[in-house]
Amino acid sequence: MGPSPLYFGDDSSSGESKDKDIDTKAEILACAKKTLSKKQREQILDDAYNRYMFDNDGLLD
Repeated sequence: MGPSPLYFGDDSSSGESKDKDIDTKAEILACAKKTLSKKQREQILDDAYNRYMFDNDGLLD
């Protein structure tokens, strides 16, 4: 069985790449923690839908 999709190995050799991996992992863990609560999970989905429904160009991509 291979590594999971969230596997962050030490395959990178540059410091900048490792920093990016750490930031990415932290972002994924923060989002995962928010999805544990049904209310927060539904709010994330509603916000994502409404973002494109109302054509809010100024929001983060």
